[in-house]
Amino acid sequence: MTFGIFFRGLRNQACRYSPLLLAVILLSMAAFIGYDYFRTPPQGDLWRGHWAGCGNFHTLIDAADRNKLDYLSLDITDKETGQLFISGELILSADTYKKLRQKDDWSAAVSLGELRSPRASFGIDQYIDVDMQKGERRWGNAMVFRVKETRLHASGWLRDFPFDTYRAGFVPSLKMSGPRESNWTTVPLDTIITNVRLSDSMTVDKAVAWSDYVDNMVLTAAERKTTYGEDECALIVRRAPWYRTMVVLLIVLLCIPAAYLVFRPDDNPGVDLIAVILGVATIRQFLLGNLVDWTLYSIDMVFVLVTVITAAIPLWHIYRRHDVPRAGDPGS
Repeated sequence: MTFGIFFRGLRNQACRYSPLLLAVILLSMAAFIGYDYFRTPPQGDLWRGHWAGCGNFHTLIDAADRNKLDYLSLDITDKETGQLFISGELILSADTYKKLRQKDDWSAAVSLGELRSPRASFGIDQYIDVDMQKGERRWGNAMVFRVKETRLHASGWLRDFPFDTYRAGFVPSLKMSGPRESNWTTVPLDTIITNVRLSDSMTVDKAVAWSDYVDNMVLTAAERKTTYGEDECALIVRRAPWYRTMVVLLIVLLCIPAAYLVFRPDDNPGVDLIAVILGVATIRQFLLGNLVDWTLYSIDMVFVLVTVITAAIPLWHIYRRHDVPRAGDPGS
């Protein structure tokens, strides 16, 4: 009998303090993730997967005189909402620049063409303007022209946050057009390279074969084994594993007030409900920013569900109290 009373009291204490214990565990895990995130050097495991490169880099590395090369260097970066942006530089040798200097009225653009694949991200090429009017002279009299930053076309949906995936595939080339010409002419370059430098919250995988990049489409055995060339860039961008874990921990943390109300029905539920509402607003603002044009994502449905459950638990306790017959009532 004594052991039964002891274990019953121990169980009641465990139920009473389990939400607090769960909160301590979640906060400890979040603190560990943050500590590992800030202490890992750029060469560590955390940084791995945030960089990728496309193009023939050996042309620049093995060149005896890089000042005599004409090449295009592109950079892909990301924003916190998963948007990808592309920019870069066009580097022309002194001899090439002298030939083009007489054609200042020509316009140049970087063309991102389709991949050799049964499925491309978009059916039309994307053109990015090159500022040919403001060149900067650098080493060996080479001229550098800026490729204006533009949002990169990619297939993917932010509504799947934080499990959203983006696919961007293209073949870059340099195009030029004269004042009286409507067609774009491809300008031969020694090499074109693309550097993908994403933030720590994103990872990038460079697809080697068609089967690595193409989804929702049946490929033949020959197509699955077909590899992309050096001039082709097929990228798959996802949220980093640590970032997804952080989002899941934050959502679980929002459930603690609801768990607390389950085990402590006599407490004031208004404080817990207000805490959940403020927590949802803060976390939503931190992860996705302000609500624009009532654009809702999958995670917003989770926020609504957590809030509704927290508000419904006190009503459930009231129903149970009225449903249990009291001593002295008829039928008790």
